[in-house]
Amino acid sequence: MADLLIAGLASGALYALVGVALVVIYRASGVLNFAQGDMATIILFVAYFLLVGQGLPYPVVIPAVLAFAVLQGALVYLLVVRPVQNRPALTVIMATFGVSLILNAVVVYLFGGEARGFPAALTGPNFELGPFVLSPQRALTIGVAIGVMVLGYVIFNRSRAGLIVRAAYQNRSAAVLMGVRVKRLMLGVWVTSAVLGVVAALLLAPLVRLSSGVMNDVLLIAFAAVVIGGLTSPAGAVVGGMLIGIGQAAIAAYLTLELQATFMFVVILAVLMLRPQGLLGTRDTTVEDHGVGEAAGRRSRRSSPCPGLVGGLERVRRSDSVRAAVDMVTWLPARLAMVPSRFYAIAVLGAVLVIPMLVPVSFEAAVAVQVAALVPAVISVTVLSGVSGQLSVGQAGFVAVGAYATALLNQHTALDGAIVVVVSALLACGFGAAMGLPAIRVSGPYLALITLAFSWAVPEILVAWDSVTGGYAGTYVADATMFGIAIGDTVTNFYVIIPLVAVLVYGSHRLLRSEFARKLRAVRDSEPAAAAVGLDPARYKILAFTISAGFAGVAGSLLAYSVGFIAPETFTVYLSIYLLLAAVLGGIESVAGAVLGATFITVVPIAAGSAGAALPQVVFGASLLALILFLPGGLASIASRLRLRASRSAGTSTGGSGGVSASRVLVPKDC
Repeated sequence: MADLLIAGLASGALYALVGVALVVIYRASGVLNFAQGDMATIILFVAYFLLVGQGLPYPVVIPAVLAFAVLQGALVYLLVVRPVQNRPALTVIMATFGVSLILNAVVVYLFGGEARGFPAALTGPNFELGPFVLSPQRALTIGVAIGVMVLGYVIFNRSRAGLIVRAAYQNRSAAVLMGVRVKRLMLGVWVTSAVLGVVAALLLAPLVRLSSGVMNDVLLIAFAAVVIGGLTSPAGAVVGGMLIGIGQAAIAAYLTLELQATFMFVVILAVLMLRPQGLLGTRDTTVEDHGVGEAAGRRSRRSSPCPGLVGGLERVRRSDSVRAAVDMVTWLPARLAMVPSRFYAIAVLGAVLVIPMLVPVSFEAAVAVQVAALVPAVISVTVLSGVSGQLSVGQAGFVAVGAYATALLNQHTALDGAIVVVVSALLACGFGAAMGLPAIRVSGPYLALITLAFSWAVPEILVAWDSVTGGYAGTYVADATMFGIAIGDTVTNFYVIIPLVAVLVYGSHRLLRSEFARKLRAVRDSEPAAAAVGLDPARYKILAFTISAGFAGVAGSLLAYSVGFIAPETFTVYLSIYLLLAAVLGGIESVAGAVLGATFITVVPIAAGSAGAALPQVVFGASLLALILFLPGGLASIASRLRLRASRSAGTSTGGSGGVSASRVLVPKDC
């Protein structure tokens, strides 16, 4: 029993440290940092290189890697977070996803994917402390974690710095007007969080094998810890981490190792249903910030006009010659963008269906089928996270339900494939409705982390239920007919699945333009206002989950038919992340963006070919950051931007009100 408690406390201390790092950022900015794990991992590999590759001792390496952590935290904030910090929380969260992808790819490229041992800071025989037997490394882990957490408590609850952080979280504009340098404060918060993550990683590494994903599971468990304890409470993160650590040790000793994530999901769900803000968290009292305070702060600190260089660059950018060059380059694309999108959709669909008849392109046809099968899954993200505004990282779970329902129905019934797809989608809808129930009580990051836990638990359940699902070995999907046509080979799948998905895309396009979608947006934008006009927010949230899960179930069914084999490893939480990535890349509220996003996440890994696993992740991460920074509406917004340019050009050429006066006085916006 004593050994069990020590193991649980050591693990819980690590979860608590990472949890506190997450809470520090959330408490200051209201953002979840999904790059926390990979930020710590790359510094951990630097420490490994210095310790093992260069033979340096720990007293030299620790200050060096902590300095690297400070630099890394500062760069991530200044280059990625600060430019988008006034945008919606989803934008900042996706920016951290992009950072995570790039850092993980850098680790794989520089150090490879193989696991390796990490030298312990303390070695020697175990020693007794009352009834407990401790190894030197575990004692160090528990001692350092307790010391850091006590220091954090004093700073955040008994110091002026902690008071400033709380004030900035509740009302950033008011904090700026009172003289708080919010940007400098945020820089310090991100640096502190990076250092805490590296400390946790250094304590963990000697206890496990070092690999590129060593901190990913720890990060997921830390998310669970902060949800249980409360996202606004560092003490809650400590309590949640300790509870999970001890609970994991008890489950491993007395029950089974196979269902730890499932038990964690159940505990998270139970805690948040009873106390939506977590055990020690407080209800969100933040005031909506429109950036007025920061603008006022900037103006109050600038008594002189804008520098001449900045004004000169602005005039050059908007000069007649530059404007004419831009108009000339974009004239044809802008005119093409004025053509109704349905004509392009018909032309693309026709070309996709006709080309395989003329040229033998079996490989390309197989890729097209994969893209088509993923499109409904990305549309499910569009409906739930884009239109309804409920951030979900659990869509892979619904895809898995559709896929396994299809496999089992094919094995045990003689239903037509089209009916199987419908039944699988309805079953997924049932799971979606059940997952929508927590949305009545919780929202925002708490709801997102519930869906994350669900997505994490589903593959574990599929493995444990091996008598039905085949466990790790997976299961084959028997040959079937759809609409009376035998499917199974690439060409037949192509001509059956592509038109089916085209119809689904058209239907979802109509859905997103319907009155129902307008009601979903009304609930998303303001629940009190929606309730005031007679809408029931709870009902529409559950409906959004249900419809979204139905789309994901269709995707799972089509994936099962197109691939012919399914396994739990296909439906991990990383599939949910990539589906969310696809939706943001394409345009989170656009069906056309869903098609573009599904194409992107399918084609990039294939195009990378033999370049290795690192290149696709770099492309994904860099593309995501580039779009967030320079094209917030995603790829689908390019057409609307071109249409706007064309209409403005037409107004200018006719002298209408849409034109832009050449004599307008141009003043930089910060003046």
